[in-house]
Amino acid sequence: MKRKQQPILPDSNALSPERLRQHHRTQRLKKKSKASREGTHRQVKKDTQQLIVSLLNVYKAIDKNPAALTLYPFTPLALSAATYMKQKRPELQTLCRMNHLMVSGTKAELVLKLLRCELHGSVGNCPTCGHSKLQLEYLDAVNPTLLPRFVECKHYYGVRKQCPYGRRPIATAHPFQPMITTWPNGKPPPTPDKTNLNRVRIVTDGYKGAFYLNVKYKDKDRAKENGARWDRQNRLWYVPMEFTHDMAKFERWISDLVVQQVEVEEEEEEEEEYPSSYA
Repeated sequence: MKRKQQPILPDSNALSPERLRQHHRTQRLKKKSKASREGTHRQVKKDTQQLIVSLLNVYKAIDKNPAALTLYPFTPLALSAATYMKQKRPELQTLCRMNHLMVSGTKAELVLKLLRCELHGSVGNCPTCGHSKLQLEYLDAVNPTLLPRFVECKHYYGVRKQCPYGRRPIATAHPFQPMITTWPNGKPPPTPDKTNLNRVRIVTDGYKGAFYLNVKYKDKDRAKENGARWDRQNRLWYVPMEFTHDMAKFERWISDLVVQQVEVEEEEEEEEEYPSSYA
């Protein structure tokens, strides 16, 4: 039995309260179950492929007889989908980067992102972290005519540390940006320096008298042979206090990206005088 294809035109029940509650239940199940998340992703990928195939069939019908079908939004979506499918995947990813869209996914998924960007615009960079990791969330994962209902920042700046922007509903006056097809200044913006403050590691509650290093994964065995040890809490290699007098063999791993712990000397408390009865 073939699965019924999702409609392309707007659905009258798409914004109903029951549809919204069902969407929230689906999102909770995706977070709890890995199998449910993978199954949903496979189904969305399959539905997206079917949508693009349907739009290409509409484009072929229009190409043979231009007066055969002039129904909005079938005609502009079909023409745009055919134009994008003729391009290569790196070109589609470049268009996504221009409009602050994530570049992951199959070619059909990239085309769907660009079609939605043509209709509604792009959401821009995250106002909290500044990265282009904002991902729009729709009640219907395939229908490109529906407006997005939620937006979530997918940027992680550390181990299990997601951007504080989080996931929130989109207001009616959200500042969407129109789609662009060329870089604003004629060339892509410069790549940010990898040695920025986002990569600085600050040692907290480190070992007393130890010196922390910036050791890459491929050099961990050599650092261990030289006497370095692993701090599981800070996830950094360090030189124990008894080996800090000879730092020559650790010189290659000394970096300004690791901020050493500032040790605060505790003042010694004066001993209380016991009562004469305890003498």
